[in-house]
Amino acid sequence: MYEQFLNLGEGYTEEGLLLLYAANLGGFFEALEHSNARSLRGKLIAAAHKRAAVGECAYPGCEKDPIRRSHVISKGLALNSIVEDLNLLTPDLSEFGNPRIREINRKSASTFPGYCTSHEAVFGDFEKAGVLNNATDFKLQLMRSAAREEWWVARTHAYLLDLRSILSGEIDTAPLDKGHWRETVLRPLDGLCSSLAIRRERLSSVHRDAANAASDGGSLPPWMHAVSTEEHIPIALSGSTSLIHPESYTLVFVSFPQAGGRLTLFASSRDDGELVKAYAEKYVTDPQLASGLLTSWMTGTDHWFVRPSWWSAQSEVWRTSLLSELGNL
Repeated sequence: MYEQFLNLGEGYTEEGLLLLYAANLGGFFEALEHSNARSLRGKLIAAAHKRAAVGECAYPGCEKDPIRRSHVISKGLALNSIVEDLNLLTPDLSEFGNPRIREINRKSASTFPGYCTSHEAVFGDFEKAGVLNNATDFKLQLMRSAAREEWWVARTHAYLLDLRSILSGEIDTAPLDKGHWRETVLRPLDGLCSSLAIRRERLSSVHRDAANAASDGGSLPPWMHAVSTEEHIPIALSGSTSLIHPESYTLVFVSFPQAGGRLTLFASSRDDGELVKAYAEKYVTDPQLASGLLTSWMTGTDHWFVRPSWWSAQSEVWRTSLLSELGNL
């Protein structure tokens, strides 16, 4: 029952650590007196509700209210081409440790409280055209993919900081072994918060650099790449991952069907341009590696959407394996 307070959605850490932490949190609840445990549970639920609140516009420096359902992947440009009966399938990570697939309406698919009305308007040209066909379009798409990733990590990080503050206060005031519970409850949480803070800063850099590149015009800079292929797999996805070869850096990616084929975009921050260039040269120029890239990214983010009939046509072994890997983020 304590796993509900650790449901991080895309889960930016290993499932095993969270399961261990959930067990420790459960032990802490059991060690408290009934009245204190009830009070703590109420505080944690309130923190979870706070996490769902909408913040400011995702554009760097803008403080206006965002549109509540700003699309990351365009409905008209990409999602409509893979929809069936107005619906798609997407991963469901709401049950801790048990990733599943669920149906979602195209209007709700791939949305987040992102940009304000003014900044949302910059996507209007390619939304109306129904195709991304130039460097400016590619930069804008990477900008909003990075914005969604930054938003998700930021809200998760803020929630965990609130969680730590609440639990620290309980440990300080409860008549328990404070050293033991600081070690088993607070220390693992500190590790999660530290890793998310680093990830948040890196994603902020990718988002900021993408926004600046979009404003500057011109061709794609070295840290951004666009690849068009002829394959037409009915999958649309957007996400990010941390890579460590040869050095640690963050990659934001988005891929969806377009014009009878597939458009794939990915970017790092400006400072990591050489690293993402090496990544592109390795995977994009090798057809065998490139063909497995989409599936690999599907295990690295829960922000993907598939045509229901296509998913059903895949082998049960493949589907189970993919969801299992997704659960081990």
